[in-house]
Amino acid sequence: CALPIFQTRIPIEYLNLGAGGELTFNSDSDNRDLDLVVRGTDVGDDFRVNASGQVQIFRAGVAFFTTLPIQTPGVAELFLEGLDGDDDFNVVGNHPFLQGVSIAGGNPDSGSDVLDFTASGAAINVNLGSKSITETGFGAVNYVGIETADINANTGDVTVNGTEGNDLTALRPTAADA
Repeated sequence: CALPIFQTRIPIEYLNLGAGGELTFNSDSDNRDLDLVVRGTDVGDDFRVNASGQVQIFRAGVAFFTTLPIQTPGVAELFLEGLDGDDDFNVVGNHPFLQGVSIAGGNPDSGSDVLDFTASGAAINVNLGSKSITETGFGAVNYVGIETADINANTGDVTVNGTEGNDLTALRPTAADA
């Protein structure tokens, strides 16, 4: 998938906002019509995106946050860049980003970047060729540089469309009727 994250953008950096603060991206039109790129660090990061669209990065393996909570009521498309380190991207399938979430795992390419996709119970379509995971009724989660994708279907049906090559998939049911 072609991600515009590789295009040149004017960076904005926020410093010293305080541990109790938050950052909110609204649109003048009161609609979700903005693009937002959130970049990690050069060490392992734990990106978290919830159903309300809040984004936050934590230091991998510890409870220390790297960013304040980022509220996104004006954002239509979210881009997450892992940069270097062993990154984990925790994204819910029922996120509010109509144009989707695009993830770039970054370096190294040694099986260290993981996408954890948690659905809300609707059907899920996984397309290994286009590198996307979509919960019915919500925007796609597209990815590059991700070596492992874990999907929690939460009772939803899962359809996996493979590539023309050899694909490795594993199923781990959580109950006898799963």
